[in-house]
Amino acid sequence: MADSETQQPVDTAKQVTSKNPTTRQKNLKHVAAAAKTKQAREEKEKALAEAQIIIPNNKLKQAAPPVADTPAAAPPVGSESTKNVLTTTQWLSVSSILVSLVGVYYKREEIQSFFLQKAASESPSIACRYHASGAPTIAC
Repeated sequence: MADSETQQPVDTAKQVTSKNPTTRQKNLKHVAAAAKTKQAREEKEKALAEAQIIIPNNKLKQAAPPVADTPAAAPPVGSESTKNVLTTTQWLSVSSILVSLVGVYYKREEIQSFFLQKAASESPSIACRYHASGAPTIAC
């Protein structure tokens, strides 16, 4: 009885396999695609290796000071001294924004009263909530 409990059940189904090995046919489209991918990867690696040589050489050439035959009387257009200066149009834009902000600041009381009147006509609770002084004008 102890022997029958420890034994594993035996599989009686037979596996059907061929004695002759089958040869696998490769998909020619897949083989061609793999060859193209490999070739592209190799070309990319070659280009990267060339770029790693060329880029430092170009940086060294650019770092060398240029030989100037003419005296530098006036700075060239777009130099460091003129990059930070705003154009006339930009100055006008900035000044118009500042004037608008100052105008809104001085008219803030009128603007507040206008919106409070409009809010009071729609809902008294909104007017109480948004009153600037904190003291409600309408019985809430």
